[in-house]
Amino acid sequence: MPHELKNINWSAPWLAFWRERGEPIAQRILAGMSAPDALNAAQAAPVRFVPQTDLPAGMAYEAFIFDTHQVPTREGLHDFFNALCWMEFPRTKKRLNQLQAAQIAQLGVAAERGAVRDAITLFDENAALLQAPDALWNALVAKDWHAVFHTHRDLWQQSQIILFGHALMEKLVQPRKNITAHVYRVEQLSDKWLAADLTAEKIANKPFAHLPVLGVPNWSVENDNPDFYNDTSVFRAPRGNQPDTKPQTLVLGGGCFWCTEAVFTEVRGVLDVESGYSNGHTRNPTYEQVCAGDTGHNEVVKLVYDPAQISTRELLEIFFVIHDPTTLNRQGNDCGTQYRSGIYCTDAAQETEARALIAELESSQVYGKPIVTEVVPLANYSAAEDYHQDFFARNPYQGYCRAVAAPKVIKFRETFARLRKAAP
Repeated sequence: MPHELKNINWSAPWLAFWRERGEPIAQRILAGMSAPDALNAAQAAPVRFVPQTDLPAGMAYEAFIFDTHQVPTREGLHDFFNALCWMEFPRTKKRLNQLQAAQIAQLGVAAERGAVRDAITLFDENAALLQAPDALWNALVAKDWHAVFHTHRDLWQQSQIILFGHALMEKLVQPRKNITAHVYRVEQLSDKWLAADLTAEKIANKPFAHLPVLGVPNWSVENDNPDFYNDTSVFRAPRGNQPDTKPQTLVLGGGCFWCTEAVFTEVRGVLDVESGYSNGHTRNPTYEQVCAGDTGHNEVVKLVYDPAQISTRELLEIFFVIHDPTTLNRQGNDCGTQYRSGIYCTDAAQETEARALIAELESSQVYGKPIVTEVVPLANYSAAEDYHQDFFARNPYQGYCRAVAAPKVIKFRETFARLRKAAP
């Protein structure tokens, strides 16, 4: 919604590059213009911005842009920042679209996007561009955080960094310490240079370094304190230096388990997803008993995941995007206690993580309403009947799946491309 643009803090240092172009356009949208009209009025992009409804059903977004030179645009932060990228980096955005279109022409549109398209999407949505001395870049690649932010702190004054990913900028409207960019090293902070440098082969190899954005010197007053960088849940050691970790289990209830299962099946690091019932008072209930509302159970999914690949925090962030945690005993038209929002923990650390994230979301008023998600230890879990398992994968064209589950899967893919499993 346009009112989301009110939350942009244009004085934030990471928006310095974008402010001159973006702030006047945001003001026009807030004054009542539609996003496409306000963006087109700037006359600064090589494409025309059109309402999302102009995208024909069944046509790939990227193919539509390539064929028509028009960008389907929704009201809100995500597409607003995307449009600003088209204005400031027109050659690069055209190059990314050409690469996407070439992959679609070669491979078609399938459930799995493929390694090249996944990498292009990751760049488009979450990249930051960094021009930096070798010593700083090498330390960043190695995740030698002490060198990056202490030993070589002065080298940041010789460096330039610009956020490129529109999803990254959207997330930073509500800045959090763990927001991480995929950093692409550039020789020149030039649209012409960048467009020429991007090839399918290079980007498919994901030549990125990871950077928690608020760690950049002078981008957060808190990072003046060296202890800011001691948070190992954010400034993580290289995977080879981390201790061996065993798979963990987390159980989530976010409405009909067909939908929740469909999303988490695609999440990187999730080893197994099982639909089931939990936290009721009847042992081994049937679907019919749960739906009658007499057992106290919730429809849930049990996730077994590798914490070396995906954190509890990241799983919970996905959870809070794909369902509405503010509606008591209801998700959309599905009503009853079996559709309540719930996080069912298997250890104390998960409960601490869940409560901390909820506190952050409440503090930043992400939803504008109180969060009603229950956070309790897992109890009385049992697997659902076989016909419920992998329901969306086996019945993608079933009416409920098309109307309710598919949009959630699409939202996950758009919002968390970096956390999606690679194509087999």
